[in-house]
Amino acid sequence: MLPRFLAYPRLELASCWKKPMNIIMFAVFALMAFGFVAGGVQVQSGSADTGAPKLAINAPFNIAFADAALFALVLPFFVAVSCGMPVLTDFDRRINRILGSTPISYSEYAFSRFLASAQVLCVILALWLLVQIGLYQFWPIDETERTRAAFSLSAYLAPLALFALPLGTFVGGVSMWLGVRTRQPVLVFALPVFLLVTGIFFVWGFAPEWLPHWIDRLLMSLDPTGMRWFSRTYLTEDRGVAFYNSTSVAPDSAFVISRVGFIVLGVLSVWASGRRLERTEHRDLRVGDVARLLAEAAREDAAVGLAQHGAIAARGGNPAAIYTTPRFITSTFHVLRSETRTLLRSPGVWLFGPLILLQTWGTTNFRIGPLDTELLISTGTGATGAFNTLTLLLCFLTLFYTVESLVREERCGLSAIFRAAPVPTAAVLAGKILANAVLAIVIIGAAALAIVIVLITQAVRTGLPFTLQPSVLVLILGILLAPTLIVWCSFVAFLYALLRNRFVVYGVALAALIGTGFATQFGQMNWLTSWHLWSGLRWSELDRLAFMWDAIVINRLTVLALAAFFIVATLSLWPRRVPDLRAVADRMTPARFFRGLAMPLLAAVPVITLGFYAGLSVRSGYEGAPQREAQKAYWKRNSNTWENAAFPALDSVDAEVKLFPDTRSVEVAGIYVLRNPHMKPMSEIPLTIGSHLTTSEWTIDGVATDPTKRDQPLPSIENRSQLYVVRPARPLATNERVTITFKLNGAVPNGWSRSSGGASEFILPSGVVLTTFSPSFLPIAGFMEGVGVDGKNSRDAKEYPLDHWKGRVDPLFGPAWATHVRMTVEGPADWILNAVGTEIESTVENGRRRTLWETEHPVRFFNIVGGPLEAAKGATTTVFHSQRTSANVETMVEALDAARANYSAWFGAYPWKNLRVTEFPGLAGYAQGFPGNISFSEGIGFMSRPVDEDDEDGAMDVAYYIVAHESGHQWWGNIVTPGKGPGGNIISEGLAEFSALMLLHHEKGDAQAATLRRRWEKQYVDGRSADNERSINRIDGSRDGDSVVTYQRAGWAFWMLRNVMGEEAMLAGMKEFVTKWRDGVIMQDGLDFPLIEDLIESLRPHATDTAAFNAFVNQWIFGTVLPEFEVREASVTGSESAYETTASLVNIGSGEVDVRVRIEGVTEEVDGKKTPPLFEDIVLRIKPTEPTSFTVKSSFKPVRIVVDPEIELLFAGRKRSEKSLSAP
Repeated sequence: MLPRFLAYPRLELASCWKKPMNIIMFAVFALMAFGFVAGGVQVQSGSADTGAPKLAINAPFNIAFADAALFALVLPFFVAVSCGMPVLTDFDRRINRILGSTPISYSEYAFSRFLASAQVLCVILALWLLVQIGLYQFWPIDETERTRAAFSLSAYLAPLALFALPLGTFVGGVSMWLGVRTRQPVLVFALPVFLLVTGIFFVWGFAPEWLPHWIDRLLMSLDPTGMRWFSRTYLTEDRGVAFYNSTSVAPDSAFVISRVGFIVLGVLSVWASGRRLERTEHRDLRVGDVARLLAEAAREDAAVGLAQHGAIAARGGNPAAIYTTPRFITSTFHVLRSETRTLLRSPGVWLFGPLILLQTWGTTNFRIGPLDTELLISTGTGATGAFNTLTLLLCFLTLFYTVESLVREERCGLSAIFRAAPVPTAAVLAGKILANAVLAIVIIGAAALAIVIVLITQAVRTGLPFTLQPSVLVLILGILLAPTLIVWCSFVAFLYALLRNRFVVYGVALAALIGTGFATQFGQMNWLTSWHLWSGLRWSELDRLAFMWDAIVINRLTVLALAAFFIVATLSLWPRRVPDLRAVADRMTPARFFRGLAMPLLAAVPVITLGFYAGLSVRSGYEGAPQREAQKAYWKRNSNTWENAAFPALDSVDAEVKLFPDTRSVEVAGIYVLRNPHMKPMSEIPLTIGSHLTTSEWTIDGVATDPTKRDQPLPSIENRSQLYVVRPARPLATNERVTITFKLNGAVPNGWSRSSGGASEFILPSGVVLTTFSPSFLPIAGFMEGVGVDGKNSRDAKEYPLDHWKGRVDPLFGPAWATHVRMTVEGPADWILNAVGTEIESTVENGRRRTLWETEHPVRFFNIVGGPLEAAKGATTTVFHSQRTSANVETMVEALDAARANYSAWFGAYPWKNLRVTEFPGLAGYAQGFPGNISFSEGIGFMSRPVDEDDEDGAMDVAYYIVAHESGHQWWGNIVTPGKGPGGNIISEGLAEFSALMLLHHEKGDAQAATLRRRWEKQYVDGRSADNERSINRIDGSRDGDSVVTYQRAGWAFWMLRNVMGEEAMLAGMKEFVTKWRDGVIMQDGLDFPLIEDLIESLRPHATDTAAFNAFVNQWIFGTVLPEFEVREASVTGSESAYETTASLVNIGSGEVDVRVRIEGVTEEVDGKKTPPLFEDIVLRIKPTEPTSFTVKSSFKPVRIVVDPEIELLFAGRKRSEKSLSAP
């Protein structure tokens, strides 16, 4: 038995080095290992500061991370080919008929085949492991960014056991069973495609805050790749490089059981394959009653023969033979009909079709927006949301079906007859590729059906109108997706014509997809190279793909031209005859060789022409190389001179801004009055001008000057790489002014993007948003420090002294001195164009509206935002919106009115007349709170699912919250401008978060406020950087993880401080803080702006318990404590109405805190609604690492322990801290 069982393993091992697929697998794994090391693909942990602890690239966790990703993405496909295809290949070669005459059983044959494939895979992985060890141990690295630990062989072997063995066994066994069961080579790849697509789009990353912990654990166990378990267990919450560099991966019992289960399933699948072969080969179930079929065939042959002889005799002999060559269209139709019938009858279509429908339904129905809230779906967002999924699925599907279609005749033994038939090669290939197009149409139809189902479900759930737009579906899923599938199918056909080995074609095509995926992931694709258009479509209900439509069209035309080139090249290479050496030699003669190249070269002309145009357009666009180099030149030329230099005060701006949406252009005529507010004279004044703008007609105090000329007499302007240095006639003394006039014009943005369909500022037919945070339409007074800085010239974050806040501090953003703005904005007559200030007058002439805006109170920054919008007025506020995105307008108006009223009462009087929200197209996902004029993307509130009073617990009105946050910036950022330094931005963003939480608490109830706090907690815990994190008063936004401290932790900290101080006392302190720091504090050397310590100094006098206040501040604001609780030794005694629950609570994190612990009873349902459970609470004082025992008596049967049930304390592992109880 053993010799025959080992026959296949010996044969495969002896010949494995001859098989291209094995070589391709080794090359792909080796190249990806090299890419991971050279490209810095690693666990994202460690401090960004030079000299701080760094991650070791050969640490067990980093190797496990790289291997788990590699195995999950690539290994299943090669395993499926190695284990699933050999049996089918034996069928094609009729070897299965020989097996029946040998002593080997079919079960032994199945296991022998599986062992042979597994043996070869192990050899390949062993060779790859040697390459990986060499790279990770010896490849040169930058010691300031990464380090190395001591060599450990177990670090390299453990991932193979944890991830590769279970995954490979499971995929190999199931793929073999699918192949044997269906005899369809395409279905061999069904499981790898399913794992990859569901992993990328759902399993590996889907973890909203509201997902129950048991479902999260279940998904970890059901993921064969192990990626979700590894990510959710070790990576989601950063544990720091000390942990990752010194600890090995330790699987828990549930993970081990699931891995063993997958191995068992794989082995059982191999056994089932053998059993299936036993039944089908010994008793061919496809044939049925052989004797009856043979008898019927004999009778039919005799009848046909008699009929033919009778017909010939009646005619008096055979007629003259007439030969006609089938025409191209007729031949194509016949091939198409035959191939389509075969494809549509194959089980793969009815497996992949529902899979794609479900996947599309999932990706569209569960679109997650801000704070894990649900987004509304339109036809456009549904189609663009499904575009990436469909592209990936259909590329895999058409790859397998195209290859199998091209080799079908060879597999059936009909290739000689088929190729000798007088059918044009073009017709054969056209028919086969068009049949795959029919298949793609069926699949796309299933995806469109899924989108329709989601739209219907949404209409039923929300009461919003059902708005299906068939033309949008046809455009996105038809016209824009089709070129990708056409070029992919033609590329696959070209590969087969060139290589003539389906396994090599599979390997090369999969390598191409892998390379494309990595290039896309690391931002290496652009409008020229993005053949798949992955993430290139950004749908906006206002813009509707118009922003980058020219780039999209050229991209699709280029792809179609490339497809035409592949088709022509395929026709030139397609093998209609088996070549001999003489024929090959004849073809290599110069005349025939160049004659054969003529048509492919001619077909390459459109590709080259369109590609050249696309490449130039990308290069000359606003994200092209010249633009990046101009920004670097700006930094290189000016950073040493102007960093930390004194800048002038911009006393007034008088500008006329003409907007031309159809050409995306702007014309500006402006007057700046600049003043020297400093003690020292000012001889040079810097102004930053956007490189997309052309300047003209400069004057200084009425004297004309030309920045393009050098060595001009004073007054003059010198252009230093877009930093225009103004030199007055004489240096400005303290409080002396200079008046500068100018004209600007340009396009915003100028040209194409690099690859995306989005932009932060723009002038478009769908809307406009321009700000003075960048020189998009007006000069910026001063030098902009972040422009031109990238990974190559960036420096470590600045280290500020601990007493930085005690001296004079410059403003964090904008000028230190406020500006009086008078601005005339001109645009289309039917547009609403809002600017900062009050509308003075508005006139319409020649289809253009001119509106004069003037600020009644000085501002530090201003904007223009608008478009073809409608107004929804509140009591004291207005929301300007598009009718297409009006679902949340009512709640946004409510939030705006409530914010103005409450914040004025809490923090101080609102100084401006207007408070408006103005919507702009969702080409960027942000909102910005300019004074009285909030610019608001359609994508972050307008398209959120409305929340009703009947919604279940945990729902949150995110549109209300975002409006509340941005309204908070009227006080925190505008009225009080934060200082430049650590803790400065906390005053802007952290206090805006706290204000929004307060408003939600008072206006919407604490249920929504608690939901907001819980989701903040998840964002903070998942997003923090353990090694980078500094205390709130030391955060400056320059390090990884600073953002979640600035927003979520700070908002949480101020809420907890409110609980310590009491709301009335805290609001009194905040109002005092606003009064003191409104418009800055005048000091001898300029205006001073606040940092977080200044806020603490304003709050401390209002604290009733100073000791508790100081203790809290030292831990949560001047410290980085983060508790994490674990319930241990929980037990329940008693019976009936007398139960006693005993347990201990341990803080395995940091900080000494008071925490409420709740013992809950059973939740019951009354009239279909859940009632709150009975509970008993106890408050404990918990110190780090010290278990605190507690006992709680209850009259109800306890079922679980909940730590901090009211969501009043920020801590890690909230869901893990819950403990189920088993009462007697």
